[in-house]
Amino acid sequence: MKKTVFVTIFFYSIQLIYCDNWQLAEFGSYQRITNTIIRDINNDGFDEIIIASFSNSGKKVDVYTMRDKSLILTDSFNVPESTIFFDAGDIDNDSQCDMVFLSSNGLYYRTISLTGIKLDTYTKKPGIKSEIVVPQPEILSDVCMISDLDGDGQNELIIENVRAIEIYETRTLSKISSINLETFLEFSMIPGQFYPHYIFYTLPIIHITDLDGDGKKEIITKFPKTMNIFAQNSKGKWLLNNIIQIGKDNIYFLSNSFIKFSFPIIDDINQDSIKEIIISTANLDMPKIQFEAVGDIYYLGKGTFSIQSNERIVIKGIPLSLPYFFYINESDSKELICPVIPFNLISIFGILNGSGDIRVPFYSYKQTKGVFHKTPKKLFTISFKIENVTSLVEEIPFDQYEKGVYPDFYYFTPNEKKKFAEIEYYSYSTEKRDYATKTIQTINLENYTSELPASLKIAYLSGNRKKDVVFILHDRFYIITRN
Repeated sequence: MKKTVFVTIFFYSIQLIYCDNWQLAEFGSYQRITNTIIRDINNDGFDEIIIASFSNSGKKVDVYTMRDKSLILTDSFNVPESTIFFDAGDIDNDSQCDMVFLSSNGLYYRTISLTGIKLDTYTKKPGIKSEIVVPQPEILSDVCMISDLDGDGQNELIIENVRAIEIYETRTLSKISSINLETFLEFSMIPGQFYPHYIFYTLPIIHITDLDGDGKKEIITKFPKTMNIFAQNSKGKWLLNNIIQIGKDNIYFLSNSFIKFSFPIIDDINQDSIKEIIISTANLDMPKIQFEAVGDIYYLGKGTFSIQSNERIVIKGIPLSLPYFFYINESDSKELICPVIPFNLISIFGILNGSGDIRVPFYSYKQTKGVFHKTPKKLFTISFKIENVTSLVEEIPFDQYEKGVYPDFYYFTPNEKKKFAEIEYYSYSTEKRDYATKTIQTINLENYTSELPASLKIAYLSGNRKKDVVFILHDRFYIITRN
């Protein structure tokens, strides 16, 4: 019997604007964009853009991919009810990327279509489910659920639940191990009422990475007072391998000081193929009215992470976001780049007021024999609006397009009165040994206000050696690519 296959590819209306060597494309519209993943999910060297959104009819996830220099919507998912976590990865190890949803009713997944051909419906595993129920219906967060933990080429499924991190093999999706958690129960009160209004669980921050370079990944959990490192033994069982005690003043540094609390950073900062752990503390010296942010560096030696008291990162001011580490000028050690709000009366009043502009410099701290210099180099300065702090919460759009060079940086400055936003591009000149900036696009924003979410990310879309820009608003997004 002859079969007829109908191929449907979804297009959105695109408005093209040319400015210098940049091309602007607008996509929409949504009621509310809640999450964005930019990732190369089919390993073709180009990133896909995954948009999670919420509307009155429920949650939805769209997948965009680049075809012949045009961004095309090739798949669209209606999100199962009671879902708050999702991920994109090969859960069934068939060399095709799947969309995975974790709900309180079970685990759902199906293959992502990058051609427009409609694929099979969801596979459901009711025995694997989230114990978390979130009252806000619009919440949909991406978390790492799919990863090859033991380096055998087959992915495992990792579920962070209220009482444990559960690990499943993906051939039959049976549980192979479990890690107990210290989960915290929190609640919020309504003024004038004497009972909890919202009760929710605060899960620990987890990292999944290979710390010691043996090809097998560890699971690192960050609790308020400790960091616990779990590793597999020879039988594949997960055991507590290391405990790092955290100081009481672990509050601000290496995190977004407005939103996050003390996110640890795990990176190989000295090119020895073994990753270090940087944990934050803060020195508050009120008599001198100053703020020092301190990062303690833990090195792995003889199977144990230990701190070197003379090798600390000290930043004077309030870090605006997570710092980044780069190999620059062919050095064996990475430099640290971080935007820092100066601790002075102008910035303090701006923060307390919750609005207005603050001049925020980006500093680079060099490293010599494991010691970071206390005197930094100022790379450039942005005019930061306090009301747009959420724009720099998740990630900073740095693009180190070539090893050994200072990264490019992208930023947007909205003008609510004139209803437009300027996309700014910062690039380092090796001849002038300084950063130069220029506006690469001016985008009309009719309904945008600072209370609405907006973010700027980078993606590899056009094939240029430098990445392109994705500017995401609450109801639409733009891509800015090089011609």
